[in-house]
Amino acid sequence: PKTSLPIQARYMIEKAEEYLSRETASYGDVVRTWFYLSRILDWYSEFNEARNVKYAEIGLMPHRGIGRLLLPASTGIRGETSRGSAGVLDLLALVEPEGSKTLVRQLTNVGQEDAFRYGSAFSRGALICGPDVSMIEVSGTAAIDEQGETVHSGNARAQIECTLEKVASLLEPEGARLEDLGSATVFVKHAEDLSLYREVAREHGLEIPSVDVVADVCRDDLLFEMDAVAVFRTAPRSQSSLEGTS
Repeated sequence: PKTSLPIQARYMIEKAEEYLSRETASYGDVVRTWFYLSRILDWYSEFNEARNVKYAEIGLMPHRGIGRLLLPASTGIRGETSRGSAGVLDLLALVEPEGSKTLVRQLTNVGQEDAFRYGSAFSRGALICGPDVSMIEVSGTAAIDEQGETVHSGNARAQIECTLEKVASLLEPEGARLEDLGSATVFVKHAEDLSLYREVAREHGLEIPSVDVVADVCRDDLLFEMDAVAVFRTAPRSQSSLEGTS
């Protein structure tokens, strides 16, 4: 019989662990993930449960007594595979030289509830701090508020506006702005909303090279999602601020 979708999801992470170990790395070195899930709306809650269990085994799930957020930034979106499998996992891992200062910090967003608080194990973004230039990997972001609820259901323009506001609220505490976005992937539930996104982006003065995808987002009432990469000059900061808290 065909292996269940949640078991396949766990297997994706375990295979990633195997590949990382070949390069003397571990899943704890993963900064960013992309999960492209078949028929995402049919089983996203089960996917989250499977990922939560596996991440708890790895030691990534937040719990009292650990201040530093360890969960990778992530995007979870619909993506069908030619073999009909549960999905595909892509990731970015960074192995820091021994004795180096902390180069990576997983981020929360003052404008949104932490996703792990409503059962989805990822951070809102990942700061990768270089000596001169830093970048922020922005997780898949949609019109979700400080209570973890979808807002502006049925209104694509309002959801797009809200999403850009949420991305800005993630970037600004780190000294970055929407204008620092160097690339993006834009997901719309309905193809006709791509032109609407471009219109809203122009209104904000944004010219972001993007890959545009028509796909279901992780909630049926979400019409728009985007992830992105911001690149900006590194601001001087202390080691304690780099370590951060959840």
